[in-house]
Amino acid sequence: MEKLLKRRLNPFLLISTVLVLGLLAGLSVVYQSQLSDLVSDRSSLQEEVDQKENRIQGLEANLSDLRQRTSSLNSTLEETNQIVQEERRLKQQKEERVNQLEDQVSDLSATVETQNTTIQSLETNNTRLREDWSLMNSTLEDVCDSAENQTVVDQCDDWGF
Repeated sequence: MEKLLKRRLNPFLLISTVLVLGLLAGLSVVYQSQLSDLVSDRSSLQEEVDQKENRIQGLEANLSDLRQRTSSLNSTLEETNQIVQEERRLKQQKEERVNQLEDQVSDLSATVETQNTTIQSLETNNTRLREDWSLMNSTLEDVCDSAENQTVVDQCDDWGF
């Protein structure tokens, strides 16, 4: 070992070794600070990712609720449309029935007018017949009053003159 120690050290090798060791120490400090910055950045990024994932889960839950509500509203809309169609059908049936009844009323009004005209005609005929009856009674009364024949008198008694 003594020989080893007596040997001369190469100054270039010694300086380069010291420089390399210093450089490695400096790089180690720089990388250590960068590594802690990276770990810190990664931690904050992981927190951000977790927050975003929580928000996504919340939004997905809201989306699911909205889809269910949309489905419920669509069902309600379909039911409402069916009710509206049924109401329209019933309205159309009622309008058709009203039209039929109006036609019947119109026909009945025409029949009533015809009947009223017939009644007026019959009343006119009845009045004329009463006048004729009264005239015939008057004539028969005159005949019975001036009757001299017993057969005519008996007949007049039967008639009430």
